[in-house]
Amino acid sequence: MRILHIWDQAGVSCVLAKYQRRLGHEVFVFKKHGFDPFDILPYYGDKAITLKKTKYAMKSLLVPENYDIIHIHDLWQLVPVIRALWGDKKKIILHYHGTILRRTPKMTRMIAERIADEVLVSTKDLLQYGNFTYLPNPVDTELFNKPSNITMNNTASVTIKGDMTEDAVERILSEHHVDVKLDPTAWKAQKVPYARMPENLVRNQYFIDLFLYKGEVQDAHTLTGLQAMALGVGTFCSDYKIHYALPREHYPENVVNQLERIYDSPLKVKI
Repeated sequence: MRILHIWDQAGVSCVLAKYQRRLGHEVFVFKKHGFDPFDILPYYGDKAITLKKTKYAMKSLLVPENYDIIHIHDLWQLVPVIRALWGDKKKIILHYHGTILRRTPKMTRMIAERIADEVLVSTKDLLQYGNFTYLPNPVDTELFNKPSNITMNNTASVTIKGDMTEDAVERILSEHHVDVKLDPTAWKAQKVPYARMPENLVRNQYFIDLFLYKGEVQDAHTLTGLQAMALGVGTFCSDYKIHYALPREHYPENVVNQLERIYDSPLKVKI
């Protein structure tokens, strides 16, 4: 099977591609240069495309010619055009990862979702936005595996972003009687290379894996939270419990096997 991943969010395409190749598939990750601050693509041996925005968009419509599965990450605008160009010769998968879906009105993205063969979401809270299929985010367990050097300091790493504030996190921890010190981190500001993220995560005993949207805690794991669990770092999640192991559904072999069944399923009848 020839699989094209258009774009990549937080390394999801790269991890999928790594394990899909092990199943014998030909896989290409097609992402524009300049949008990989953590050097995830080079880590996996993939190469970003050096093109200006308009030329990248145009090439995105032509590259599918040589592939059977067109797996588009967040860029829903490409779906109608690729369908118009290639018809039913290509199976098109639209995969939402969060912010784009939450911020895009349903009427705006409706056509793309109707003509995609499958629409996936990476976290359970996104299921409320449409008739979608949940595909758990994969964690590369060969990179993020349990070390023996977690710092036992009763301190928790936490990424402050979106609607989250340090005060909100402290309030939630207090309400659930979790007594840890916070080490708030602007993750992007650090620009820790992907290959060094495991050593960065184990510098504290805990990780706070909460995502707040419009003031509400969402039923969603961040990728960093999942990676922390894979390392054995105590991770405080949206169920208000601390977890020390990665849920099996996020093991990359399980995710690509689920995706394989989606790729092999019959085309959906469009309304």
